[in-house]
Amino acid sequence: MTPEQEQDAHALEQQILQHIASSLQDKQKALDKKTLSPEDKQAAWQELQAKHQPATWLDGMAQRARQVRLATHTVKPLHPDARGSSLRFDPKHHPAPAHLLGSHSLPALLSDVAGNSAALNVPKFLSLSYAGRSLLQRLQDADPAMWMAWLKLADGDEAAAQRWQADFLEIIAPEPHPSSHTLAKQVYFPLPDGGYHLLALLFPSSVVHAQYLALQEARFSDEAKAARIASSKKMPHPHGYRDFPQLLIQRIGGSNAQNAGQLSAERRGQNWLLAAVPPQWRTQPEAAPYGVTSVFDGVLGRRRPIRDAVQKLGKYLARLANTQHNNKAMRDGRQALLEDICLGVLDYAERLRKLAPGWSAQSNCQLPLCEALWLDPLRVHQDAEFYAERIKHDWPEQVSQHFALWLNHALRSHLDTLDDASHYEWRRALQCELNLFRDILHDNS
Repeated sequence: MTPEQEQDAHALEQQILQHIASSLQDKQKALDKKTLSPEDKQAAWQELQAKHQPATWLDGMAQRARQVRLATHTVKPLHPDARGSSLRFDPKHHPAPAHLLGSHSLPALLSDVAGNSAALNVPKFLSLSYAGRSLLQRLQDADPAMWMAWLKLADGDEAAAQRWQADFLEIIAPEPHPSSHTLAKQVYFPLPDGGYHLLALLFPSSVVHAQYLALQEARFSDEAKAARIASSKKMPHPHGYRDFPQLLIQRIGGSNAQNAGQLSAERRGQNWLLAAVPPQWRTQPEAAPYGVTSVFDGVLGRRRPIRDAVQKLGKYLARLANTQHNNKAMRDGRQALLEDICLGVLDYAERLRKLAPGWSAQSNCQLPLCEALWLDPLRVHQDAEFYAERIKHDWPEQVSQHFALWLNHALRSHLDTLDDASHYEWRRALQCELNLFRDILHDNS
């Protein structure tokens, strides 16, 4: 054994002895609170001291290790009286496709403890850590320093040291005979040949706890509280916060949450369920275009989908100006962008038609008559003169002209770079799209 390993062995021995001494101190405090005669208290104290002799204490701890298992998926949360097996899932040994979400998606799984709740102090003991490695990890790695520490604590008794190692490793050993229980949940999964698999469902304790810790941090961390206070005072803050509406709290484990596992006890028996319901979208009604002389100049050019499509079309025309090719793919690309702009304009018109009829008759509406006839069609039921103008069917042509003038003006810097042939192609493409646009307006007239 190297000097470094001897040093580690000594440090591990001292850490275990300190843990045993701390356990004895806790038991002494509990004993002092009991109402006993001096003789009985002295006898109880001597018994505690005898049980906390290192070899004796480790014997008892190793025996209890066989009564519990580390698990990531447990059965007790499904029913407190279920006696089935719990399982420990290791993502390293069970890779899964990245597009599937499950236990393997977490970078690390915090194990729960299944079995006799009276033996929950065993995992706590094995979680003692030195130099970044727990006692359990050292046992799994067959660490020579860990073996030497056992020998020292056993006063050189190799049989005792081997027994401790074997018993403590039982906590991560797979169930020799996995079983379900009549009180556990089971699902019949159909197969193509008419048969079925009987699936024994388990509670994903590690995943649930990981979600609980994430929600705890998001809801109650100092940073989240500070952001909420700033929001309530309408003050700026470096970051925001998250809310989880309709959060449901499921209680598991009954009056003693530890019955459902160690992680359940740490959550005080709470299992937080997120609301798996579709969102209820609340769309803001479109504002009437008051104070502008045309929706094309004053409103549509500022709407992001239309503005982005116009910018893309401008860049497309600039590329056409720098190439000698004008093939079908280029023409189709230009036509698709034109269609996006037209659809954006028609979508805006449809939104305005949901406003209360007659909004275009207000004194602060400065739109030309053709645009009012287009955007406020139901006003015809309130205004006879408006109805008479609309049935003339000349307003679609006027609206199409407004559209063409606005779009050409928006693209003027790019159109100026086109040669005569490209200009002709642009006018032809735009006229084709305007014809369709006008036909749609006629259909709605």
